Order: sequence, then C-alpha cells, then structure tokens
Amino acid sequence: MRDSLEDFLNTMKDMNQYNQLQGLLTGNVLEGTPHVFPLKKLFALLPRYINDTVYLDTTNYHYSPEVEAFVYCLRECPPPMDTIFLEPICKRPIRSQSKAISNIDPLRDYLSDFLSLLHTKLLSRQVKLALVAQRKQANRGFKEMKRYIDTLFSLCANQVVIRLDLGYTSGSNIALERFERDLTRFNEAMHTLPLFNGYKGHILKIEFGLTRGLHAHTLLFFDGSKRKGSSHAYLARLMGEYWMNIIVKTNGYYWNVNDSEARYESLDASGIGIVNAGDTVKLDNLKERVLAYLCRGKQHIKPRNKPKMRLIRRGEMPIPKDKKRGAPRKRAVTCMTNIDDFSVLNC
Repeated sequence: MRDSLEDFLNTMKDMNQYNQLQGLLTGNVLEGTPHVFPLKKLFALLPRYINDTVYLDTTNYHYSPEVEAFVYCLRECPPPMDTIFLEPICKRPIRSQSKAISNIDPLRDYLSDFLSLLHTKLLSRQVKLALVAQRKQANRGFKEMKRYIDTLFSLCANQVVIRLDLGYTSGSNIALERFERDLTRFNEAMHTLPLFNGYKGHILKIEFGLTRGLHAHTLLFFDGSKRKGSSHAYLARLMGEYWMNIIVKTNGYYWNVNDSEARYESLDASGIGIVNAGDTVKLDNLKERVLAYLCRGKQHIKPRNKPKMRLIRRGEMPIPKDKKRGAPRKRAVTCMTNIDDFSVLNC
C-alpha cells in the first residue's frame, strides 16, 4: 500500500517533504507547488493513523522503529481533542486568512508541533540504529531465501510457483499467537492433503499493517511434473479458499496474487506461475522482485516475550544430490524453519 503509516513516516524523514508540509500549515508554501499533492494525500490520512495507533498493543509487541517513534510522539504530544477536528486541516492543510476558520489555528499549531517532534524523533540516533539492525536482518533473510530457492530449482528444474497473501478480515483483532497456530495448521496441510500434491517447499513472511492487521506473504513451490502449470491461478484460489473456509472459518481473508498478476501484469515479469530453472529472466524476477518484496524490513511485529522469533520462514532445506551410493532415504516431512538457527518448529 502506498498510503500506509510507514509511507507517511518515511516522508516525514525527508527534510524537503517535511519543510513543505510545515509550509502548507503556516502558509509559506503555495498549494500548487510540485510534489505537494502526494504529500497532501498522505497527510489527509493522519487522523486515521492516530486512531488506528491507539489500538496497538505496545505492551506485548514490538513494532517497526518508525511506528514505535510515532507512538512515542503521540504520548509526548497527544491530540488536544477528538481527531475528527483535525480532519479539515489534514485534508486541506494550506493556511487560509479567512477569519471564519481562525478558531482552528490552535489545532494547526498542534499539528506543526507534533510534526516537528516526529521529524526529530525519526532522525534520532536511536531510530537510525534500530533501522540499520532491521535492514541487516532483512538482508540476511533475503540471502538465505535466495539460496533456498536455488537449491529447490537445482533439484527440480520445472516448478509451479504460487504466491498467496493469507490473513483476516478487517477489524478481526487477531493475536499473533493465534495467527501462528493457524499458519502451522496450514503448513501441516501442505504435507498431508492431495490439494498440495507435489509440494517442494515454501517461504513465508509475517507482517502487520494498521489497515490489514496481521497477514502473511507466502511463496509455495510445486513440482511441475505433478501439477498442471497452466492452472496455477486456479490452484492458488483453491489453497486460498482452504485457508479461509477450513483453517480460519469465520473471518479468513486471502489474496490470490497469481490471478491478479495474470490479469494486470506479465507473469514473466512477476516471476510466479510456471518457472523453469533454464528461464534465467523469470527466475531472477522471482528472486529479485517477488522474494525481495517479501524480505523487505516493513510492517514489523514481534512479541516482547519472544525476541528471537523469526518473521520470515521457509521449509526445510532439501539435501542436494550427491554421488553417495546406497538405497535412498525416505525424506523427512518439511516443516517451517527459522532462518538463523535452523530450529524446526512443531508442525
């Protein structure tokens, strides 16, 4: 989403954007100034960001450094009254000289002070160091998942790649522990149900957004000799419906990216659907576009009592073929695995 709180906070870190918004509030920047329109679009959603942040469980969970900074600033500089009174200014921040609205100047001053505090906090050493650590962790995960994909394709050259987003309907307010249990049940189904016949591996990233709540971006890999590649969008829909109707039952949500990409974007460019190890362009798109998006350090959430919990996970690393002789061993059931310590979760 390009209208998320994190997009707004990234904008507030930019000195030029911050100065433009302060200028709109004080009347020092004209409304027709270039690049102001996208800025105004994000700023118009500030009351919604404030209202949504009020319900964040900061007692039990850590969020991204930018969101934590936003929460801190709201505590230090709380809105003077109901955020509904901020909406007219946020939707039209340009200061007017009309005496008819002179009574909202204190709210305009509050917004200016809040943005000043937020801008300073986002550029603080504390937040910068936290972001550096988050990016390093994301890069480690990205490299590990690329090796995982390379290993999968070295053992099975022709695969059907499914991309699904799994989550809950808006307003469900699901705890992370419940989400993990539901994902574990979905993972168990991959190894037991005919629906997932030909399963080779998976990559999963847990995220949290103020609008979407908890959700997971998933990549599922299937043996192309066992699944009909041209039916990848239909196959993805069946798996999404299994999540929605069997795993979650009442408030499940899924997004079939394979179907969306087939409608709006070239599947070759997206890197999903039928992927062959010899198609280096499509395989590179799978890793450098799809996987890179999954591994981005965005929409972070982690329990305070489980600091080592991994947000990006994969199936068990398959063993590459070697020259050893003897009867082949029965392959172990693949489970969700942490990328750092490779400890297998119960599934």
